Amino acid sequence: MINQASNSSSTNNTQKLGPLWLMPGIGPINAISFFAVAMINNVIFSLVHYMQPYVFEVQLKIPGPEQGLLVGNLTVMQELIVIAMTGIAGSAC
Repeated sequence: MINQASNSSSTNNTQKLGPLWLMPGIGPINAISFFAVAMINNVIFSLVHYMQPYVFEVQLKIPGPEQGLLVGNLTVMQELIVIAMTGIAGSAC
């Protein structure tokens, strides 16, 4: 359920970005910047995933048969850290 403000002074501070209502004090440029950075992060994270074999093979000199185990272990550790940090980041904001 959405809480609606009873007085008009608090609703005057809210703005819209397309179909989205923004919180008071957040402008459209803030939301556009956030969405742009989120899309850039997705591209960077995808690039890092695709660059792993190159980094392991050329930079770190890890043989091909050992890379699968290493990637699996790194992925499990990454997911555990994300799960642990999500709760901490969510409670801090």
